[in-house]
Amino acid sequence: MAAEAAAATVSAEETGQLAAIQAAASVDLVRATVLAEELDAKTTAARGEGHIETVRVREVRAYLALLTGHHETAVAWYLHVVRLHAGLHGPEHTETVLAVRRAYSMWKAMPAPDAVLLAESLVEAFAELQGVGAEAVARMRDHLLRRVP
Repeated sequence: MAAEAAAATVSAEETGQLAAIQAAASVDLVRATVLAEELDAKTTAARGEGHIETVRVREVRAYLALLTGHHETAVAWYLHVVRLHAGLHGPEHTETVLAVRRAYSMWKAMPAPDAVLLAESLVEAFAELQGVGAEAVARMRDHLLRRVP
C-alpha cells in the first residue's frame, strides 16, 4: 500500500499512524479515510502544507480515494501531491517523477468514462512540468487515442 512507501521518510510517530491507516484500510476503507483526514489535519497544523510528512499523508489520502472509487477526488489529491513535490524538490526530482508516475498509473487504471473526463486536468498539471511531465502527457494522449472510439 502507499502507506508502506510513505513510511520510509517520515517520523516514527507518523509511521505508526500510517500503519494504523493501512491496517484500517484492509477491513474498513471509510475508517481508514477518517484516520487519514485526521492525520492530515494534525500534520498540516504541526508542520505546514509544504512539509514532506504532510505530502506523504496526502499521498495516502489520494490512494484511499482511489480505492473507494472516488476518482475525481483521487485525481485532485494526486495532482496536489505532484505540485507539492515539484515545489519542494523541483520538477526533475525523483519524488516528483514518482508522483507523476503514480498519478498517471492511477488515471490509466480508471474506467474509460472517468479517465476521459479527468484527462484534461492531469494533462494541464503535467504540462507544467518538464521531462517526466511531458512524457506523461504524450503517454496520456496516446492512451486516449487507443482507448476512446
